[in-house]
Parts: sequence; structure tokens; C-alpha cells
Amino acid sequence: MSTEIKHDIFEVAITHQAATYAVDDLLGGKITITDADDQKHRSGSIKYITLIDLSSEGVDKVTNIKVTLFDSDPDSTTFTENAALDIDDADLPKVIAVVLLDDHYKWTDNGITQKLGLDIPFRLRDSNNLYACMRVKNATSGYNSTAELTLRIGIEED
Repeated sequence: MSTEIKHDIFEVAITHQAATYAVDDLLGGKITITDADDQKHRSGSIKYITLIDLSSEGVDKVTNIKVTLFDSDPDSTTFTENAALDIDDADLPKVIAVVLLDDHYKWTDNGITQKLGLDIPFRLRDSNNLYACMRVKNATSGYNSTAELTLRIGIEED
């Protein structure tokens, strides 16, 4: 008997402010990864997370980003861009994992930060969507554009 393993890569453009961020500020609000599992069983494993920065200008603006993943919509929590995050008690059981993106590579005018080699199992609760948010671990001098970041997540579906 042969089973096919399905790998998917999901990309979401991150809407954020061209502003300065303090430690632990939310970067981009609540993120919805639509149709993260199009199979009936709605489960799989997160294999890697990459944040692409198109205008880092050689500065480590996206180092040490903390990505929180949710298995259903954290609809009791208020996600305010460029502000502290307090996950509501009702949403805490929805947290799958918190991943620190600490592997950073920069070039002259862009860069990426990522975490490879993950094997985070998940089972979506009420839809085919995965949810996430990002917090900055280190204060940053700000972003030049409101359309320079893209979050990429690699998933292996069961």
C-alpha cells in the first residue's frame, strides 16, 4: 500500500507599519494562512518558517522574530499592529507552538530569517485555516515600506 505525502508552501504578505517597533511588539497583526490543509483530516506538520524582507538595506531588522501558531481562529484576542500582545485566556489552548526565527541571512538590500528542520504536528479545529502572529524580539529602527515582508510556511499534510 502506497501513501502519498503532500507538501505545500504557503505565502502571506504581511501588512505592517513603516514605524519603529519595541521589544515584543506585534508585527503584522493576526495572520491567516488560508487552506493550510485541504484534506479532510485537517492535520499535518509544519516543517519550516521563513520571513522574507525585501528592503532590509543590510540591517538585521527581522532577526529573532517570534512566530506564534494557532490551530483555530484566536478570535477572543485583540491583535494590534505595533503594540504589545496579550493572548486571551480563551485562545491560549489554540496555540500550537511559538517558534523563534533566529537563522538570519542578509544581503545588500534584502534578507531572510528562518527556522528550518521543524516537525511541529498540528490538527486544525474548525476550518482549513492556520493562524499566526509575529512579535519582534529585539527593538528595531523601523521598516521603510508597508509591503516589504512575506511569511512563508512549509507544511507536510497527513
